[in-house]
Formats: sequence, structure tokens, C-alpha cells
Amino acid sequence: MFDRTQASERLNHHCIGISGAALRAIPRSVERRRSPPMATSVKPLFAVFALAAFIVGCSGSGASESQSFVLYRNSVTDENMRIHVASFDAAEGEQYNRGNCEQAQALFQGQSGVKTKFWCEKGRFKK
Repeated sequence: MFDRTQASERLNHHCIGISGAALRAIPRSVERRRSPPMATSVKPLFAVFALAAFIVGCSGSGASESQSFVLYRNSVTDENMRIHVASFDAAEGEQYNRGNCEQAQALFQGQSGVKTKFWCEKGRFKK
């Protein structure tokens, strides 16, 4: 809590020399200011939300393997190489995931100067 007497003594001790009238002009509301009561409870609340987000993110709410698609490409140096580019496993289903994979394939393949081949495969990523 703010104490005018102690503040005055500290200021005089440090040779700042503030007058008593100036010190009395400080509103009483300044004396009673404290941190908001929720400031101490924010950390546990944040931890709960972070844990909930982690659990929801790991719950596997996306598409099943039969509804998922993966975009692969080969290599310029090895045309038999199979390199993972992207996975499409949204919960909207097989047609949605296939459509997005094929659109990405066309966009990647359609870039000028691309010498690798892109293709989609049904299922989850496999090495």
C-alpha cells in the first residue's frame, strides 16, 4: 500500500525535494490500486486450455485411412524415388480429400521448369 509519509522520507533522502503539498495532491485512488484479482489465476486457466487443445488435436478427428490421400513426388536424380509432399485427411471425406490432392498435384506439376512428377495415392503416408 502507498504511504505518503514513507514516500516523502524516501524522496527527501534522495535529495529530490518534493513538497508536502505536491505529495498530498496524489489522489487516494493511487494508494488503493492493486493487481486485478484474476491476474493470479490466469496461469492455471491457460494450462487447462493448452491441455484441452492438445487432447483435441490428438483425438484423430480427421478422415480415416480409406478417405485420406497423400501427394507424392519423385526426384530429379531418381525417378523411382517417392517423396512425401502433403497429406489430405480432412474430416469432410474421401471426395473432398481427393479433390484437394488432385488440385495440389495440378498446381505443383503446372509450374514452369518443374522436372519432377507429382501424383496422389489413396491412404495415409507410407515410406
